[in-house]
Amino acid sequence: MKHLPLKFRQETIYNVRVSVRDRYPFLYEEGNLSAGNKDKRKVRIRMRKYTCNGELETVICNGCGKKLVVKEGIVREGVLRLDHAWDFFSEKDGEVHHMDLCEECYDQLVRNLRVPVEIEESTELL
Repeated sequence: MKHLPLKFRQETIYNVRVSVRDRYPFLYEEGNLSAGNKDKRKVRIRMRKYTCNGELETVICNGCGKKLVVKEGIVREGVLRLDHAWDFFSEKDGEVHHMDLCEECYDQLVRNLRVPVEIEESTELL
């Protein structure tokens, strides 16, 4: 599967192939479609969707596009939620990035790190 340069929440992305749209139709909302070229479309992707009363409805993994199980506003499988505000010394100063990774994508990411992740056992489960 080709990895797309996705942005988060309701940001606009470009150059989405129709095959990806067909495979993951629940990711897309119609945007301004360019009439001449069907391979290049402006669409909006929402990685998290909420109901009108603010309850979490859908969570999409930013790594693989998998739709995670959500019941009664609670994600019912392993997910890493990352919200990071970039600071002054970054080229992304003033940006806040949000993403969700399913457990499989997290494991793949961790396997590719040069310095291993520090893991500690939690004696008190929340």
